[in-house]
Amino acid sequence: MNAETTYKMTLASARGGATPYRAITVGVTGLIVKATPGTLFSIAAHNLNAAVRYLKFYDKATAATEADTPKFTIPLPVGSMPPITFPAGVAFVNGIGIRATTGLADNDTGAPTASETIVNLSYK
Repeated sequence: MNAETTYKMTLASARGGATPYRAITVGVTGLIVKATPGTLFSIAAHNLNAAVRYLKFYDKATAATEADTPKFTIPLPVGSMPPITFPAGVAFVNGIGIRATTGLADNDTGAPTASETIVNLSYK
């Protein structure tokens, strides 16, 4: 009788999972999270100021300005907010950009103080 043994090997892989993004000073100057199409899966944000700040997301491959219209805006209350997750993800056709302001209006130019608006994201 001939015995045959099969070995299975698990290889480390870069496939799967989301990419983390962290910015400790999100301000009025737009930041590029991803300069190509992508999908946003989670947001964890902190506002260290005593007043509400507004985190704005843009479907852009370049840095957003007050002339651009956000895809969506999240008010950041004082302190930490519960993480937001999107199990199916939020699609961005051009890229993922963010900026934070002191006012809600799309064209607001009020700049948060350095290191008061902290954002952690996961995307693909």
